[in-house]
Amino acid sequence: MPDEPKFLWSPSASQAGTADWLLLLVPGLIWGASFLFIAEGMRSIGPGGVTFVRILIGFATLSAFPAARRPVVRSDWAAIVSLGVLWLALPLSLFPFAEQHVSSALTGMLNGANPLFTAIIAAAIARRALPRRVVAGLAIVMAGTILMAFPASREGHSSAAGIGMILAAIVSYGFALNIARPLQQRNGALPVIWRAQMVALVLTAPLGLPDLVTAHWTPGPLVAMLALGALGTGVAHVTISVAAGRLGATRASATTFLIPAVALVLGVLVRNEKVALLSVLGSVVCVVGAWMMRTQSSVQSSVQAQIEPPTKGQTASAKIPMRIAVGVLAVCSVTVAAHFACGQGTAFSSRGETKERARIVRSQALPKLDGDNLKAVLVEVSYGPGEASMPHSHPCAVIGYVVQGALRTQISGHSETIYKPGESFYEAPNGVHLISANASSAQPAKLLAYLICDRDSPLSVDVPGSTKMKGESR
Repeated sequence: MPDEPKFLWSPSASQAGTADWLLLLVPGLIWGASFLFIAEGMRSIGPGGVTFVRILIGFATLSAFPAARRPVVRSDWAAIVSLGVLWLALPLSLFPFAEQHVSSALTGMLNGANPLFTAIIAAAIARRALPRRVVAGLAIVMAGTILMAFPASREGHSSAAGIGMILAAIVSYGFALNIARPLQQRNGALPVIWRAQMVALVLTAPLGLPDLVTAHWTPGPLVAMLALGALGTGVAHVTISVAAGRLGATRASATTFLIPAVALVLGVLVRNEKVALLSVLGSVVCVVGAWMMRTQSSVQSSVQAQIEPPTKGQTASAKIPMRIAVGVLAVCSVTVAAHFACGQGTAFSSRGETKERARIVRSQALPKLDGDNLKAVLVEVSYGPGEASMPHSHPCAVIGYVVQGALRTQISGHSETIYKPGESFYEAPNGVHLISANASSAQPAKLLAYLICDRDSPLSVDVPGSTKMKGESR
């Protein structure tokens, strides 16, 4: 007989239903909020740093549990290394870079396609044909994914690249869930995920450490990163690993059905992100397709039935998150619709696109100016990786708009801030620009500076005592 699977706990029959329900509910809620945490964290640290810091905090969190350091089967180390790449290093690196091009809400919503790839990979591993009901569900999930991505893909190459990164991360998750199941059964969840985090920490250090060194923390992003690491990379990964061991990879992926709803409502209500109605509809379609896949005839269930048939409690609990996901997504969709109907966001058209693609980036009151001598100047400023300007001042009022990368800036009298693409800042005339630098040591950055002048003067002047440095741009 095969060895009995090792779990973090062994609930009694009366507790099994509740335990399985929580195993699927908790990761979905945490990971749904993780995309908000990523967006907030990047206000203080670059995308490579976000990945490295979250894994570092998650690793430190699990290190507090002695069970994490239990030995594992030596022959499983190769698979654990693969898990560190496919579950942690690769997807967790792709998401922050993707969120430089698309919203946190869309990033979370696209994660609803996770069951599509998990089921296909599970079928390939089992070498079994997919049942018709599962094939129909997969087709619907694929259609929903296309609906979600379509509005953003039309916004240009940048948004398409972000969508591509998200889909690559989801495919990686599909492989990881199938690898995690046998590893967790033989070794337990904590020892496996702790060692996988160790591998991911080494792999993400080259990009993460330079961003960490140049990070400038404020309370909000710091709290977001602590939550992202401790909950998103610690608690959620252990919980889903246990779920994969108890319920199978395909049923464990049901937790991702909650992610779109949570990410949608947080992105819209907290960050005031704009999401096309077609994308929301696509998210609902994904849930419908996933519901069709929740059947005893799925590949994963068929394989499990020959070895360890699921108990009645497990079968029922696997369906509960689906019902919750449908309800939560419905409530969130109504909430978002009401939010936009009240005029707090971009209106939707019947074709799923926004009525207009224009948005007011910034409305700024200006000081008293000589109306007879006004002149507007638009300057493009580019920074290579790690480049910065020396302290300087602009005699004219300036509005800066970041179009690429991340800009670290500080105006005299204000706190230091990191701005991402699509964000802007204002600098009053003669204000001292203490810091203007690329926040990343690996990626270039670019901004547009719009200067409003009412007299002939240099666009920029040195601050007394400062000297020009290599790579200065202003």
